[in-house]
Amino acid sequence: MWKVGNGCSIRTLQDPWIPEIKFPCLRSNDMPHVNTISFFIDDQGFWNRDKLYHYFDDFSASSILKVPIGGLQRDDTLVWNHEASGIFSVKSAYHLANSASLPPSSSNPSFFTAWWKTLWNLNLPPKVKNFSWRVYHHILPVAINLFLRKTIPHPCCSICRNPTETVTHALLDCPRAAKIWKASPLRSFYVSNQHVDVKKFMLNGFDQLSKENLILLLTTMWAIWNFRNKKLFANSNMAPVDVVAWINSFISDYQEAVCNVKRYRTVQTLHVSGIEKTVPQNCYRLNMDAALCAEQSKLGFGAVIKDWRGNLVAGLSIPTAGNFQPLMAEALALRAGLIWCHHIKIPLAVVETDSKLLVDKVHGQKSDLSALSDVVEDIRSSLSLFPNVGLRHVNRKLNCNAHRLARRALGQDEELCWNVLVPALYLLSLKPFMSKKKSLY
Repeated sequence: MWKVGNGCSIRTLQDPWIPEIKFPCLRSNDMPHVNTISFFIDDQGFWNRDKLYHYFDDFSASSILKVPIGGLQRDDTLVWNHEASGIFSVKSAYHLANSASLPPSSSNPSFFTAWWKTLWNLNLPPKVKNFSWRVYHHILPVAINLFLRKTIPHPCCSICRNPTETVTHALLDCPRAAKIWKASPLRSFYVSNQHVDVKKFMLNGFDQLSKENLILLLTTMWAIWNFRNKKLFANSNMAPVDVVAWINSFISDYQEAVCNVKRYRTVQTLHVSGIEKTVPQNCYRLNMDAALCAEQSKLGFGAVIKDWRGNLVAGLSIPTAGNFQPLMAEALALRAGLIWCHHIKIPLAVVETDSKLLVDKVHGQKSDLSALSDVVEDIRSSLSLFPNVGLRHVNRKLNCNAHRLARRALGQDEELCWNVLVPALYLLSLKPFMSKKKSLY
């Protein structure tokens, strides 16, 4: 499988470069004059949504928007698609060959052994794991189960009035559940597997998805059940897009809490803080965040700059096309924010994000063949342009302004840049203004 860099080496219709589909489907025989996918990448290194939907059908275009781009300065590279790192391993090759020759069945007990071992070792709260076990065994208190116990008079779904509410119906088939799946990053997997039993759905997820996406799948099922109950018993109704955002926050918050506990047990550190770190005089702080709307295949980046007194002096709100994993979205946002600060010559002392996983990756020494690793390497290079700058993780409360701008970007068609209306940033009187900005670069 090709990893996308500048797109100049990948032939659009001949080479494998889209994980979800073998080749994209054209709307007509009309093809661009350029034979490579660089034609569909804009000057900022993101997918050109208009071109994609002009030349390809909706499913192909939405699948392409999930393909991350390493950067315009990167060459396209052939990678091993069965490892998140892009690096071939005998283990992944063995599992691939084994899954192809031994489909999940009672005659293949090793598959189920691996499934249960993986489930209980996932970085998820015990309540989500226990819920997954109950789903697998079809023992949730759905209408059909309550009806068979003579607890309720009929087995129909209380949400959509379907004649029979099974566990599969409640979590996959009910229109309310379907809307949440279709708004999530797992939309394509759901569409391909929505007509199977929920047990098969989970096993297919284990077999086909990365560990991060399996966590997302199980948490989404748990959230669908919880929000179903809130709808029935508390008359609480949250929009599908907001449920998806809540799920991402839930996973991130839990994994952050686990990391904090592990770190506290070894040595106390100021790496994660609820208190703003002081900034040297005449230096500035950058806060970055990303927002994702899977339903629209759209990303929003938000950047806020504060001076050494804590005054907000500049901001940036960037909408762009894409439907990536949250960590990739956060990395792209941070890279864009650092490039912006370098171009406007802001002397940064502190850079903050609420993505603990991203901070750990940037501080780490590991690199691989993934597009995420390319973006992380760009972040390291950009940080080196600011002498004595520090990157750190903060809680969401301290990143709320950047988060608001990122969410705002989802409703924009153009970048909005909030700048200072004075020739020097070192003046005591800073008067902000709003201006539209065509490009970062």
